Amino acid sequence: MGFTFTDADTETEFTTIGAGEYLAEISEVREVKNSMMLVFKSADTGDRLCNDFLHFSEKAAPFTARKLKQIGLKKIDGKYELSDDGMELVGKRVVLTLVPDENPKYLTPDFSAENHGYKAEDDIGF
Repeated sequence: MGFTFTDADTETEFTTIGAGEYLAEISEVREVKNSMMLVFKSADTGDRLCNDFLHFSEKAAPFTARKLKQIGLKKIDGKYELSDDGMELVGKRVVLTLVPDENPKYLTPDFSAENHGYKAEDDIGF
């Protein structure tokens, strides 16, 4: 597979979407050390929105649990369970409130908002 481009392609500016609420879908889950990285895309356009991490330390467990509940992880025998690879999250949707990241070219969930910028899809009328 080759790659062809013109000089005009090198002049294209990188643009991002603006901060706000987006119906997002998890398109990929990656293992990163003792965490999982979730890759979100727009459920409407398919464009990449952001990445976010689920951390599993004792200190981070309440934050991760809130995110997973908003994402719609199902209860099994009264408990929420996530597999080691997290593949059951791919395709799940959530409404994300996104704000500029430290690098303003990127967006990140608003950790100062309720449930760290995550809202269940059913809570918002898109």
